[in-house]
Amino acid sequence: MTCEDCAPTDPRPETGREITCVGRFTVRRGGALLDVPPAARRLLAYLALRPGPRERDRIASDLWPDLPVDTGLTRVRNVLYRIGCLDDDLVRAQGATVRLAGGVDVDVRRARDVADRLLGDAAGPVAPAHVVPSDARALFGADLLPEWDDEWLEADREQFARVRVRALERLARRDLGAARYHEAERACRSVIDAEPYRETAHRLLAEVHLAEGNAVQALRQLLDFQRLLHQDLGVAPGEDVRRLADAIRGRALAPGTGAVARTGALPGPRTARSWQAEVA
Repeated sequence: MTCEDCAPTDPRPETGREITCVGRFTVRRGGALLDVPPAARRLLAYLALRPGPRERDRIASDLWPDLPVDTGLTRVRNVLYRIGCLDDDLVRAQGATVRLAGGVDVDVRRARDVADRLLGDAAGPVAPAHVVPSDARALFGADLLPEWDDEWLEADREQFARVRVRALERLARRDLGAARYHEAERACRSVIDAEPYRETAHRLLAEVHLAEGNAVQALRQLLDFQRLLHQDLGVAPGEDVRRLADAIRGRALAPGTGAVARTGALPGPRTARSWQAEVA
């Protein structure tokens, strides 16, 4: 493919190419942002979210479902040409298949790898520090291309959203264990912003407040969640949330630790009916 009509590529030494799909879509080369045309953004994002070679006709039908097949294939060919003019080391086309070039770093792929390590054994211990990269929070800092409304993106977005909230909770638990309360709270609130009715996130945020010695704030968090469920869904929180709130009310805190004592002396949990009656 030749690009005589395109501007020359940047002659400076290049240190790598990066595609960002978490939050805003960006393409960087050597740390510098590239100005990518809209159609090229769609194709690059599509390939970034689907490792390995993809058939051209499938790309055409997914990205331009309203176009005839031949027209869609022509569109794919034209977009590949423009991407090659922009940077000929972003995409590899071979025969009927297209894939992202092997040296391109994709944030979503790294996020999935981190999530696999964090969540490989959900019931096991919190992942040690050496398996969590320093940019882990940024990798889960936003939804997948939230401003795009492309139909082909829906399944990827839903899958990433599920992984994201679970990974953030795991990171929050890790931060709580290391007494990094501010980071733990931020992670919990990110989950709650994404899924306001997620019980585990509200309970974990209350545990963060407790660890800081803020029992009243912890109780307020749980009661606010209780009211939200009652007003919006007409249901009560689960037993774990009710038990934690009742323990705080009963001043059943482990001395010197700020954690709820796990002993038989804890006040019995209120029933769902009694909690609903309290906010009625």
